Amino acid sequence: MDQDGNEIGKITFKKHGKRRQIHRAIKLIIIVGVAFISGACGASYVIDIKLSANGITNKLFSDLSSDTEDDKTLNKPTDQKSIIDEISPYVVGISTSRENFTDIGTGKITSGVIMDSEGYIITNYSSVEKAVDIYVKIASQGMKPIKSKLLYYNKVMDVAVLKVDVMGLPVIKLGDISKVNIGDKVIAVGNPLGEENSPFATQGIVSSYSKITMKDETGNNIEYKGFKTDAKINQYNRGGLLCNENGEAIGIIASNAIQGSFSDNIGIAIDIREISEVITKSKSVESGEKPVLGLKGGEIKSNNKSMEGVYVQEVAKDQPLYNAGVKPTDVILEFAGKKVRQFSDLTSILKGYNIGDEVGVKVWRNGECMNLKVRLTEKK
Repeated sequence: MDQDGNEIGKITFKKHGKRRQIHRAIKLIIIVGVAFISGACGASYVIDIKLSANGITNKLFSDLSSDTEDDKTLNKPTDQKSIIDEISPYVVGISTSRENFTDIGTGKITSGVIMDSEGYIITNYSSVEKAVDIYVKIASQGMKPIKSKLLYYNKVMDVAVLKVDVMGLPVIKLGDISKVNIGDKVIAVGNPLGEENSPFATQGIVSSYSKITMKDETGNNIEYKGFKTDAKINQYNRGGLLCNENGEAIGIIASNAIQGSFSDNIGIAIDIREISEVITKSKSVESGEKPVLGLKGGEIKSNNKSMEGVYVQEVAKDQPLYNAGVKPTDVILEFAGKKVRQFSDLTSILKGYNIGDEVGVKVWRNGECMNLKVRLTEKK
């Protein structure tokens, strides 16, 4: 035995030594834990500051990460992220100046959507209406802003078709509108910055699918189809995509001008099929094709001017007037809301329209006036 009374050769542990080791271990755990938490908080802080500096909240987290029944979510957060990642390459940034892409806070940038691999892009017309130059930033190509050409626009729908000289662009798959039901979950995605991995996404459900009625410049009602959704629509996703749970496009998010015609809590997206028709029109404009009516007729001359118009002698089968229901012996009184007194009036008015446009025509038949809709096409 040694002087402390312990047997020689026997290993002993001093209590205070054990206590010091435990204290050291606890201290180490605390230090590591604090470092981990502060690191996580620091990362969150940097992200929040970057977003809030421009008045933006991180909607990708706050709207899409909850699994409660009250929140409008998809099946899993991982599903949401994968869908948004899949959608993002098809959404581009659009501005009237190269410099605007550096600061989202200016409000001078918007989103657009690639609709064709040959460079056809759809966006809100009101965003580019008075622009001298229009620039597009394509995230999937890692490009700097490139100048585009305004090919076609529709003021009533407030959509514009831009063209960039870039081939082989990614094109999103279009969803089957016939399978969309009220209550289906949807995601609204925009990317006004035109950068990779920086989409702005909100989500909700389809509230309704119906005709949207707006007035044209002549005061006539023009109808097109679209979705109403409770997904939040704002300056960061206008002009962007409305997609279903499969990441397929079902609509293009309408402009502020159209959104303002409805309740503040309702978002509007134009049916993707309507948008596809707009793209078709823009291609016909680019090719120089002009619409026809398929009409053979002459002017009606009346001494007291009680009846003025174009007498329909013959309509060509499968041409626009024939398809609209115009018949021989009808008298065309108005076309696109404008008075028609002679044949040259018709041809003059027609020059202002493109293939695919729908215009109103007023005819006199058997003592009564009738209003018909004509869908303009090329000569068949």
